[in-house]
Amino acid sequence: MIVLWFLVAFLIGGIIFGCSTLLQSFFNKSKRFKWLISYSFPICSIIPVVVLFLVTPREVTVLNFSGFLDLTNFALFILAFLVPALIITFKAKKLTNVSKGVVVNEFISGAAMEIPQRLFMQTFFVVILSVYHINHGEVIAIFLNALIWCLFILTQAIILKQKFNAQFMIEEVTSFIFSVIVGFLFMRSNLILYPMLAHGMERIISILLVKIKFKYVN
Repeated sequence: MIVLWFLVAFLIGGIIFGCSTLLQSFFNKSKRFKWLISYSFPICSIIPVVVLFLVTPREVTVLNFSGFLDLTNFALFILAFLVPALIITFKAKKLTNVSKGVVVNEFISGAAMEIPQRLFMQTFFVVILSVYHINHGEVIAIFLNALIWCLFILTQAIILKQKFNAQFMIEEVTSFIFSVIVGFLFMRSNLILYPMLAHGMERIISILLVKIKFKYVN
């Protein structure tokens, strides 16, 4: 049953990816909307999110601010952006200069990716597993979600004919670690803004640490 719904989730993700590719093509042809290219995937995820929340038989809370100052949640938040940022810094081979505008865009686009990753996919698995009364369904959903996004990265790499080297494996491991940590953060806090902030911070801290690595350490 879990395998079946995992395949269904992968298929839905593939459809969203296909729609985002078409949307990217449209944005790329328009000077007015070209800046939205990096947001095409989150945009295409909005309708699936709305449908999921309309049809779910389970109550889903995503804006619970009561746990925002919880120490465990805050610790998970720090780990969520710091651990992947350190791994990215370690594997970085060169320094890429980025403007303040690019940094801001990286933060917002990173935060926006939590729409498909946590708000849709993790919630999808939580709902499905709860329907079948699977024990520890919320925890299982976190690992299924982390696994499926690693599979998306692998599939994209195959399509784009990327090299499967150590660099690629580090990217997969980083993605899995981030998804698991931020998944537990979302599960505990029931506040989607927490993962969104963590994802945005991971992008900014990565840029900052890579800059420090090449300017002051090497």
